[in-house]
Amino acid sequence: PQNVSKMSEAVKRADDPKINDDISNIIRNKRINTHPILRMLATGQMPNKRFDEMGRIYTDGSKKGNRAAYAVCAPGYDGLNFAGTVIGLDDIDRAELIALLHASIIASNFREAHVYSDSQYALDARLKAAEESVLKRKEPNYDLILLFRELTRDQKLENVQFHKVMAHCLDSKDEKERKRRKEIMHKWFGTSTSQIIDGNDRADKLAQWACDN
Repeated sequence: PQNVSKMSEAVKRADDPKINDDISNIIRNKRINTHPILRMLATGQMPNKRFDEMGRIYTDGSKKGNRAAYAVCAPGYDGLNFAGTVIGLDDIDRAELIALLHASIIASNFREAHVYSDSQYALDARLKAAEESVLKRKEPNYDLILLFRELTRDQKLENVQFHKVMAHCLDSKDEKERKRRKEIMHKWFGTSTSQIIDGNDRADKLAQWACDN
């Protein structure tokens, strides 16, 4: 708690452009004070609602060798987009779960938000967090699931709906498989299918770019 308090104070100082001490400048340069997950952990606060409208947010993870990355894409809201790696991150499931958590936090910018993921693991982990069963510390990604549980208990995600999407609807090498996945998506999303497929494809490409750079 003491470390979180210190971090919270450091983030608040970095928010003030009139303060130019070394620590504040480091936090600004590394964008620690703008990363949604770090900021929420430091201050205990979700972003304020900025848009009185519905937003769609797409997430994806990517892995190449021992390097993993994730991306969050909110088409039409460039300031909310993110693509990057996490130091020490080499697990695709954890990358997908961090992406879903990141998207859940920035979703509070909207009156209503829909978050899309092609990771069944990440979506199942979020549902598990909403249950009242005891979480085991040795469980994979215990820390992230616990954070999701805290958000759920505080009703910070009450404006957010989560959706499973099919991956690689546009770039699967098998034409029949692409068609099959698009048909499934149409059953799920109807007239919004093309928009959602395009959004998921953008998140996929952003995650791949982050993994390569």
